[in-house]
Amino acid sequence: MFTRLLAGGGNPDAEDRALPVGLDHALDLGHIGVIGHSSGGYAAIQAMHDYQRIGAAIDLDGQIGVDEDFGSAATEGVDRPVLVMTSRQIEQVGDANLSLGTLWQHGTGWKRQLTMSNSAHYDYTDMPLPVPEVARPAAKTYVGPIPAARSAALAHTYIAAIFDKFLRHRTGTPLDQSPAEPEISVIR
Repeated sequence: MFTRLLAGGGNPDAEDRALPVGLDHALDLGHIGVIGHSSGGYAAIQAMHDYQRIGAAIDLDGQIGVDEDFGSAATEGVDRPVLVMTSRQIEQVGDANLSLGTLWQHGTGWKRQLTMSNSAHYDYTDMPLPVPEVARPAAKTYVGPIPAARSAALAHTYIAAIFDKFLRHRTGTPLDQSPAEPEISVIR
């Protein structure tokens, strides 16, 4: 069963080497969460829609479809927890609003949309980390003025929070209260 999950029934190693001993016990396949950035966020929510085994999904700064061609996750909704984190940049452009609104309209599971101030699309990735402070203004199309370490810490906080809350059944997560961080705002 473990290798079926990883590679549709075959060994996922390109050279057909055996999987590491104990790998099948290292993962809890009863508590699966998915996460993606941009189009990967769409893919994460769509995967949860398509596979009941996935218990929670996170979309980091993405639409739920391509332009007006929404995925079935948006048009039919999902019944499990979804966290959407958007950048200031995507909120200003507004191109995700229609698909996210459709997801909110049709989804019956827990859902929350947060935005990070002073951020751009790639602040939810590791791209900003090697960009020196002096070069950040020139990279403003890709990264916002928020310091790279701060955007990473905020994303990590809320990524861990949804998985803790819904896959580990913990209480008192940052999602159980209003955001304490001044850079994070609840959109819906």
